[in-house]
Formats: sequence, C-alpha cells, structure tokens
Amino acid sequence: MSRKNIINTIRSYAIIILLHLIKQQVENRTTHSWDVSIVNSVPGIREKNKRRKAGGYYLPPLELRLLLESAYPNAIGEAALEVASREYDPETIEDMVNQEDIIDRAWVHPSFASWLRGSEHAVTSYTSPETQFFHKTGFLHAFLRCSRGTLLMAIATC
Repeated sequence: MSRKNIINTIRSYAIIILLHLIKQQVENRTTHSWDVSIVNSVPGIREKNKRRKAGGYYLPPLELRLLLESAYPNAIGEAALEVASREYDPETIEDMVNQEDIIDRAWVHPSFASWLRGSEHAVTSYTSPETQFFHKTGFLHAFLRCSRGTLLMAIATC
C-alpha cells in the first residue's frame, strides 16, 4: 500500500471519529453505536499510521493534527446527512458545534495522546467535564463520560 493510500485510510478513520463527536455535540446525546465506532476507529488509525519495516509513523503528531483539521469539513458534510433526519444543512451544523472542541476531543483520544507523550506537544491530562485522562503503569486510560451518564472506557497500551 502506498503512503498516499495509507494516509487516505487514516483520514477516513478520522472522519468517522469526527462525525460521531459532531453528532454527539449537536444532538446532545450519544448511542452505543457511536461510541463503538469511535473506539474502533482509533486502533485502526494507530495500526495504519505505524510503519512496519522502517519504524516510526507515517504521520507525526503535528501532521496527524493537521489531518484531523482537514478532515473536519468532510465530517460536517456527513453529519448534515445523518443528524436529526437531515434537518440541518452543513452550515447550520458548523454553527452549532465548536470546531476546536471537536478536534481537541478527537486529539486527546488515547491513541493520539500516547503518540504525543514525550514530545513537546505532550498531553498528560485533559480535565474537561466529559473526558479525563491519566497514566497508570504503562497504560493510558481514557474515560469518556457520555451525555446519557454512562461511562465508556477505552484502554490503549502505550
């Protein structure tokens, strides 16, 4: 698989994550399906981003952040097709959500944060009401408090 194809695959996973985070914010709720899609997309990004033979990653942290930002408009467009039975157009949805908040929530997800640990952009804790991160014995635990009050736990090895 070429580098370009791998980056396109990573971008597709990023759109899925952003799409579900946008839907959660617009509809002020979440579903098990959305939570599972987010949790399943993160290992996909981590796996595709890792270079097998040469080691390292195809996209270092800064480029991965830029990829999230470039995928955001596509996620807004897809959200317009799925949110509230197509009640909103992309511009309305973009006005309803905070782009920085959505990208930050995706950015501090366990796999992203574990790539950043040890760099100048390290994310060691994130203390919004919805998300809390902490490090414990080689694991990065992410607890995402869903709007319906349930607790979703994702564990990524560091």
